[in-house]
Amino acid sequence: MRSTQVRGRAVRFLVTEWNELRRPDLKRLRALMRRPIIFDGRNVLDPRLARSEGFTYIGIGRD
Repeated sequence: MRSTQVRGRAVRFLVTEWNELRRPDLKRLRALMRRPIIFDGRNVLDPRLARSEGFTYIGIGRD
């Protein structure tokens, strides 16, 4: 993931299961985003980890 893809963004949508997107550097991602919100359409991220790094995490189809 390139920093230009998320810098200043309010929301990140994850809608693919590509391996390179399964383990993002959440600290770096959080620092680049204007508002730390992740919509995980494939449920590939660990919600507890994302939330512990300060993200609002929404996993589609999860409780």
